[in-house]
Amino acid sequence: MSGAKLSYVFRKKRYAVMAAILDGVGNTLLRPPRRTSLEKIAPKKILIVRLDHLGDILQATALPQVLKENFPDAEVHFLTNGTGEMLLRGNPYVDRVWVSNPSWYKRSHSKSLQGPKLSETVHQLRGEHFELALAPRGDLRENHLLWRTRTKIRVGYGITGGGFFLTHLVPYAHGAHESRHTLDLLHALGIRPVPLKPKLYWPPDEEEILRRRLKDKGFFGDGWVGMQVGAGTAAKEWPLENLEKLLKTLDVRMPGVKIVFLGDQDERARRLDNALRPFSGKGWLNLVGRTGLRELFYLLKSLRCFIGPDSGPAHVAASYAVPTLFLFSGTNVFDEWRSTAESAHFLRHDVPCSPCRLTECPVEGHPCMSGIEARDAAAWLEGRLDDF
Repeated sequence: MSGAKLSYVFRKKRYAVMAAILDGVGNTLLRPPRRTSLEKIAPKKILIVRLDHLGDILQATALPQVLKENFPDAEVHFLTNGTGEMLLRGNPYVDRVWVSNPSWYKRSHSKSLQGPKLSETVHQLRGEHFELALAPRGDLRENHLLWRTRTKIRVGYGITGGGFFLTHLVPYAHGAHESRHTLDLLHALGIRPVPLKPKLYWPPDEEEILRRRLKDKGFFGDGWVGMQVGAGTAAKEWPLENLEKLLKTLDVRMPGVKIVFLGDQDERARRLDNALRPFSGKGWLNLVGRTGLRELFYLLKSLRCFIGPDSGPAHVAASYAVPTLFLFSGTNVFDEWRSTAESAHFLRHDVPCSPCRLTECPVEGHPCMSGIEARDAAAWLEGRLDDF
């Protein structure tokens, strides 16, 4: 089945044409990948690669446990970026985390994250002699990276080209939820489908340190509502004008609510300070730009509930079973990218230009996000905080 036609996930036809040409050349020079399962393998050393964004890496944190349970004698290594390292820290199913921060996926929150050059990391990985490597994203650059590590069995997708860098190409289920693609990789290894439940781990000594740090910043006690200001891309941000309307509504209808604001330090953070001035006596806590990632992850699990865009922190909160309201933009296909956590709830405003898959909205007024009404977010919050 090595000659089966591949379909790509690019929006622009010229990118698909370029990928097809690349694959044609690559399949001529290298042996085409197989599309067979690997049900009888027993690897002693496994590498997982996930170098992209917080929410995507979070889902992959469930993989090491599944692999360890099915290959108990294997070492499991994970190549990720600085954000992923913080998600995986303390994970008992990961024998080693390798960190590199390639420029491909960098966003504002990752600019300060440093790590060895990718070329240096690849050289070190080559010396580990991995027997199995998994690349759930299907990215050309990650497929090439696996090939450079000289791992014996390389399993993944060819949806952006470069499938010829793999030894085993898994059929891609277009239109399926993102978690399905990870499960299909496991199925190719002979692993029965299992619920993938992301989980973060906290050594007791670190918990105490983080608890103390957050208390020093004013976050202590129970009943806090978390609100994220900003998002991974501008196209996913809820306008501050809508947030201000929500705060005015809560001030009248839920005067006892405790709110902590979270996010990156940027222009929106400064504008938030201005928006909060009329509520200076409320005791609301502005921690935008004032928490490290591990502090943020730990804070999220302590919340009563959380409101934020479809971004990493909301997915982390939902993974803790914290009731989470996703303010879902029109950038992605909802049924493919929504959180599947039972604690996840959604507000959306349908627009004809969705899904655009853009990082910045070119439409005046950013209707897919500005159309999410503050009163609807307030009604959801009231339903979960009936004692205020």
